[in-house]
Amino acid sequence: MARITIEARIAKIRRDREALEKKEQSLLAQSTDRAIKKILAIMKDSGLTAAQVVKALAAAGATAGAPAKDSKGTKAAKETVKGVKPAFAPKSKGGKVAPKYRNPENADQTWTGRGIPPTWARLMREAGRLNESIIQK
Repeated sequence: MARITIEARIAKIRRDREALEKKEQSLLAQSTDRAIKKILAIMKDSGLTAAQVVKALAAAGATAGAPAKDSKGTKAAKETVKGVKPAFAPKSKGGKVAPKYRNPENADQTWTGRGIPPTWARLMREAGRLNESIIQK
């Protein structure tokens, strides 16, 4: 009975992943082709020219130019219209928050008041002294 080594399993997983990525690209290309065909049909039915569509996109605040590369290095259309979010856009995370509390014993230790408090803040809260260490602006 032959044993399959870890390296062989990893190689197989990599081959499978590459095949899936190729299939994904193919499906995305088919989807894009269908969308472009629909757009062209609408343009033809409406009597619109490419120049009119480009002008309308520019007026709507869309970005023009060649398709940008995505994080994987493949070309992907990054055109967006102002006010319209793509369905695949990641949720935006909040920005950094200024610290609200400072450890009186070590001024380098601060806490924003969000999330799990550091040990020094938890101990001060339990002692009822946390409000005394509020950072004054």
